[in-house]
Amino acid sequence: MKQSIRAFAVGLFTAGIIMLIVNYFDSNKVKDISEMPMDDVVSQLKDKGYRIVSESEYISLSMNKDASKETAGQNVATKDEKAENKEKQDENTKADSKKQTTPPSTSKTEDTKKDANQEQKQEQEKAKTFTLKIESGMPSSTIAKELAANGIVDNADKFIDFLEKEGYAVRIQLGEFKLTSDMSYEQVAKALTR
Repeated sequence: MKQSIRAFAVGLFTAGIIMLIVNYFDSNKVKDISEMPMDDVVSQLKDKGYRIVSESEYISLSMNKDASKETAGQNVATKDEKAENKEKQDENTKADSKKQTTPPSTSKTEDTKKDANQEQKQEQEKAKTFTLKIESGMPSSTIAKELAANGIVDNADKFIDFLEKEGYAVRIQLGEFKLTSDMSYEQVAKALTR
């Protein structure tokens, strides 16, 4: 009985040494990606033809892609609108030159008032309202992306930088928030952190 136990122990010991030697001299070790330095991972991916972008770069690229689609549609409408506005202005100019019942200085003042009123109306129409619903675990990058997509902020990356720089990113509250496009970054951030 002693001999069989000794033989079994010697066999285990021998197998352990063989496994240790194989593991030590094995040159095809597979490393876990979390153990590798980031520069090595990036260089290996670039060697294989991949491109590496940060989260903020990805967001700006996707926002630019969406914006270019929207602007293509808006450019067509804008050209049509400009042509219509020019026609109206030409007609108004002709009508004004025919009327001339008021002194020229008065008509210029009235035109200036009309232009100011039209600009105010356009600004009011341009101000968009959006209700943002913030849920648990929602990152500030997603919030900024939604705000930019709905026209509340002009640039998601700049808004994220503002939130982080000013310390608002960690104080964002859960809930629904009514925001408008005429609000500054600070006003939007204060609304989200109340």
